[in-house]
Amino acid sequence: MNDIQQPTPSQVDGGEGTGQDLTPAPLPPLVPIGMPVLSGAEVEKRENEIRTFIEEHMVDGEDYGPGFPGSKKRTLLNPGADKLLTFFGLQYNPRLVDKVQDWNGPLFYYRYRAEIMRDGVFIAAAEGSCNTRESKYRWRQAPRVCPLCGKTEALKKSKKEGEGWYCWAKLEGCGATFREDDPGITEQVVGRVENPDVFDQINTVEKMAQKRAKVAGVIIATATSNFFTQDAEDTPGYDNRPSTNDSSTGEDVANSLERDRPATKTSQNRAPARNPNNATKGAEKASGMAGTPRDGGAAKKPTTGTEGAKKEPPGDKVQTTKHPPRPWTPGYLRNRLNEVVDRSANATVEMDPLRGRVIDKGKVIEREGCTPATVFGYLVGPTDPAAMNVGQLIALDRWLDVRYGDDGTATIQGDTLEECKRIEYEVELIEQREHEEGIGAMEDYENSQVGDR
Repeated sequence: MNDIQQPTPSQVDGGEGTGQDLTPAPLPPLVPIGMPVLSGAEVEKRENEIRTFIEEHMVDGEDYGPGFPGSKKRTLLNPGADKLLTFFGLQYNPRLVDKVQDWNGPLFYYRYRAEIMRDGVFIAAAEGSCNTRESKYRWRQAPRVCPLCGKTEALKKSKKEGEGWYCWAKLEGCGATFREDDPGITEQVVGRVENPDVFDQINTVEKMAQKRAKVAGVIIATATSNFFTQDAEDTPGYDNRPSTNDSSTGEDVANSLERDRPATKTSQNRAPARNPNNATKGAEKASGMAGTPRDGGAAKKPTTGTEGAKKEPPGDKVQTTKHPPRPWTPGYLRNRLNEVVDRSANATVEMDPLRGRVIDKGKVIEREGCTPATVFGYLVGPTDPAAMNVGQLIALDRWLDVRYGDDGTATIQGDTLEECKRIEYEVELIEQREHEEGIGAMEDYENSQVGDR
């Protein structure tokens, strides 16, 4: 048997005698099992760098959102997961593990495994799944439609007894009228129904499975579970407002806007009109003049110069808008929500969970005796969440203050419910007035035709 010959230096350096040593570098010593590979100082430094990256480069409401109720952790969203991959120099490789494609069921189920790599070295892995039997993909809200033109927003039921239904022409309806017991309307299936367009959700469901696996893998690979959780946006009642304060509610939509608005623009917001008498009193106080004392005593001595002046803290003054106490009037509420719509027009959020929350909250107010289509249409325009843009969905989601108990029971808060009832009454008055105006115009037209004959 021939002995194995050792390579010569010329063979090691490529045979050219360049002197470049190509022998592999010695491996680092192995760390004994059970001992940490990083010192406490290195762990602390790493955590501080992650925290700094989150604070300086990740955007609340875009890269992450609120977590589960009662938890201080934030929900990592898909854009935030991409930023963490870039920050750590990681690569994401999705791999299909299992799938069910039942076109007759129909049921579509996908399970993906996300492998997180770095320069070809395996770091971590996680799995995520999604299917069309999940409530937000399986169910839809079916509204009543006009039997003739198919419009949903235009079909209205008259508030006057015996007048039945009408398709409101001012909402692009056909103008037709129907009896109160017309089977074309009363026999329609409304409310929660099976999604007739489930096949349109196939790609969405597959991408959602990939996203869930990806986010889970990123949290594991980057060891950021002390900062982030996931899938909170898929739970009922999730609030995707750009705030991680779990105590914030729908009570102060306008104040949340003022908090996020840059200081240079807040002065453009005007407070609601005040009583002129109150304005006069405010002017008197501002000029140091006191009004007539109610008790008949001597008037206060006017202040001049800096005497008695309240010292202001240094820094720029930020004007804040004072809002009337709740419940708000329908007109004021609509104006405030329109500001939310305008400011959120370019927001980057996942539309399906956001739309699902608005639909679920609409069911809650419907259970309390209000009509979601009427309330939504008055506030933002479209009556169906499926036809709303991101700004309209965010505005309604922020305003609808729905709380979920430990048993999953949803309840709407008193001020929000009272505002819904006020909106319905306001719409009823508008419809009644316009309906009467329309009848009067029709009678004038018919009288004019009789006169011409």
